Amino acid sequence: MANQVSLYRKTTLYLANLIVNNLTQPNYQLPTESELAAIQNISRITARKAYKEIEDLHVITRVKGKGTFIAPGTKFSDLDPILKDNRERSFKQVGAILPLYNSQHVMEINAAMSKHCKDFKLLTAFSDMSQQNEQKLINEYIEMGVNGLAIYPVDNEIYNTSLVNLAISNFPVVLVDRNLPGLSFPTVMSDHKDMIKVALKHLTDNGNSHILLFNANIKTNSSLNERRDEYIRLLYEYGNFHNYFFNFEGDSDATSQSFATLFKSYLNDNPKITAIIAVDYSSGIHLLQLANILNLSFPDDYEAVFLDFKTPNNSLKTELPTYVEQDSFKIGFEAINMLKEQIEFPGVKPENKLIPIRLVQGYSTRS
Repeated sequence: MANQVSLYRKTTLYLANLIVNNLTQPNYQLPTESELAAIQNISRITARKAYKEIEDLHVITRVKGKGTFIAPGTKFSDLDPILKDNRERSFKQVGAILPLYNSQHVMEINAAMSKHCKDFKLLTAFSDMSQQNEQKLINEYIEMGVNGLAIYPVDNEIYNTSLVNLAISNFPVVLVDRNLPGLSFPTVMSDHKDMIKVALKHLTDNGNSHILLFNANIKTNSSLNERRDEYIRLLYEYGNFHNYFFNFEGDSDATSQSFATLFKSYLNDNPKITAIIAVDYSSGIHLLQLANILNLSFPDDYEAVFLDFKTPNNSLKTELPTYVEQDSFKIGFEAINMLKEQIEFPGVKPENKLIPIRLVQGYSTRS
């Protein structure tokens, strides 16, 4: 009897997740009771009972002679009675979806979340900067019955449908180091505006007024957009109307000779530039590589500040340049606290948190 109940619950949860994962598919057809019984290796009676519970939620439509379909207008929250029941019957656990496993910034965020997640079991997975993987991981975590999610999103221009469904249903979610405009998730992130402010102040205090913003990313995100916008705003605030941008464009290798030639040409066309801000870690690495290819010296040829520049145990094995550092451990710590607050006090949305940054003096600027 206990096994029958377990199979029935498993089948009901399977149907609920099948619906959730296909909410955006018009006229999505669900399996017949016979097909469901074969898929789940259960009896027709158990399949019929599972379908009856789903039908009572008014999320499916049966069309005689054609089959069973997701009812028009069905929302993620309509399935919550089943999904919530699964979450409450299991040990409380939260899921973390992070973009890269080999980023020092991400590793420190994950370490802080693991250390401070004492009341819950923390499950961590990596999207590898793929929005498709991100959506797949969200769906898998929901199916596992997690009580909340900490998500470091891949992109902020196109949202996957699972993120939108989580927002509509008020599922406990904290966004890490990203803001997704239009979605009501609380966010914990570095003060990206202050990163630019600190970098610009340091360079302008050293007498630089022609400062290049260097970006080696093909895709943008909310953090990069915020840094770029603040760069423009602050220059105007300072009465400095000289803004310079060099962006990665189209080359498959940002350290190739062709990319280096383009960068050298840009610098030659703009001889007044005396300083450079690398907009993030990957841009900083590319800038150092390009400087090596072009035989440029910091700070003799250009002063440079590197934003968000963390290297695992100084993997560069050299003296470090001047950089603006994020407090990754603080971000992870606050993310877990905000997630706990949502789980323990349903309906309460924690306030967004901006985590302070700091400038670390290195060889690439004059002190």
